[in-house]
Amino acid sequence: MDRIRDIGRDPAVLQETLAAMDQQRVQERPALEREQRMLQTEHQACRSEARKLVAALGAAPSTSVSVSERLAELELRAGEIEARLTEIQGAIAAIDRTMIDPENVAAALAQGSSPESRVRGRLRPACAR
Repeated sequence: MDRIRDIGRDPAVLQETLAAMDQQRVQERPALEREQRMLQTEHQACRSEARKLVAALGAAPSTSVSVSERLAELELRAGEIEARLTEIQGAIAAIDRTMIDPENVAAALAQGSSPESRVRGRLRPACAR
């Protein structure tokens, strides 16, 4: 808490901290979006292969064991992909919710509000502003 107070008291440190947080966000979001696109493509490929295997299963029942095993693998991988996509969407949403408006921070500092209220106000979700 003392470190947060120090940041709030020193405008240069506050600006440096905000800039570092923005830089991290600038780097983090594109990486998440790239991973999301890659996983979406892989997910579509899994589903496409699964549809083909189901068709093959009906056409050649003698291969049902190997086809069933591959279908199970595809379902497992598709589930893993879906879980990671959900995590990525949550991370992107969290980035969007914690956007920091330097003008709001500057206004809070100019009003002389307490360090605790400045932190709460700075981290409010963007939709609550």
